[in-house]
Amino acid sequence: MSEKHHHSPYQVGIFFVLFGLIGVLSFIVLQPYLSLVFFSLIYSILIWPIYQRVSKRLGSRKSLSTLASIVLSILLLVIPGIIFAQTLVIQAVTVVTDLQSQVGPETLEQVVTQINSSVKVLPFAQDLEVTSQQLVQLIVQNLQPATDWFLSSFWQIGNFSVTFMINLVLLIILVYFILPNLPDLKRYIYKISPLSKDATHQYFSRSYAMLLDVIKGTFLIAILQGLVGGIFLAIIGIPAWVLFAFLMMVLSMIPILGTGFVLVPIGLVLLLTGHPFLGILTMCWQFFVVGTIDNVVRSMVVSKVANVHPALMMVAVLGGIKAFGFLGLVYGPLILVVFVTTLEVYRQEYHQ
Repeated sequence: MSEKHHHSPYQVGIFFVLFGLIGVLSFIVLQPYLSLVFFSLIYSILIWPIYQRVSKRLGSRKSLSTLASIVLSILLLVIPGIIFAQTLVIQAVTVVTDLQSQVGPETLEQVVTQINSSVKVLPFAQDLEVTSQQLVQLIVQNLQPATDWFLSSFWQIGNFSVTFMINLVLLIILVYFILPNLPDLKRYIYKISPLSKDATHQYFSRSYAMLLDVIKGTFLIAILQGLVGGIFLAIIGIPAWVLFAFLMMVLSMIPILGTGFVLVPIGLVLLLTGHPFLGILTMCWQFFVVGTIDNVVRSMVVSKVANVHPALMMVAVLGGIKAFGFLGLVYGPLILVVFVTTLEVYRQEYHQ
């Protein structure tokens, strides 16, 4: 057994001042890569089942098992994602180029005339009239920020930029060292935790459950819905179907919104442009196929361990996106479940 050391209050104070100072300096040094480190940890947790299966076949060769697990995960996850991103960038640039070449003043006036004639039918909008200048201003104000973000985010991935390749190499290196040491890391945190064993276990179990729920209940379902909807659009001959599939994936991840904000407008456009059968078929595909994927798959893959109310989850996702960007889809729910777990630990162990 290790010997217990008794320290004076002066020594304790000096240690924690030094501890806080080193912690701040470490944060300053690691701050540019904190998201990458955190993502590496999440990635390692996700491919841990692959590592366990590979380790059973390769035995005690830890390094070889780690490399094989990383290669398999890249083949299954990263490379398909890069190919999808490249196709997405190409289609997005093509759509923007086509719109710039086809939409001129005459086309814009026709659109404005059609909008005004349709609005006049509404009893509460008799005096409302849209001008071409207002329409252009509305489009620029709402679509330009989204277009800039889209191109800046995915152009790097689609074209293997230097930044993307550096981050990918750092990710692989971090995962190589984190993956085989996950059990040791868990035991170390249990050992140094100032909380009780039950409280520490609650933090671990709920955070891990929430991480899996976000991955399986948000990303997996969104990818599945986007692919099912996008492949359907490709079959019926809709151009830029990969772009529409991506939009459906993004909207599916955001509470309240969903794939219906893509497929229903496409169905209405098909109806109004002389393709009634395809328009009705598209809307039926949304309501009876794509829309039901969420309900069916979520009940199969999402656990009840995290135990967070759906309303709180919606706020956590939206708040996380606003605070951290795209990664807020993961950060928001994780922070929320840590907060809820803290309240539960306080009620069980400290309230009295």
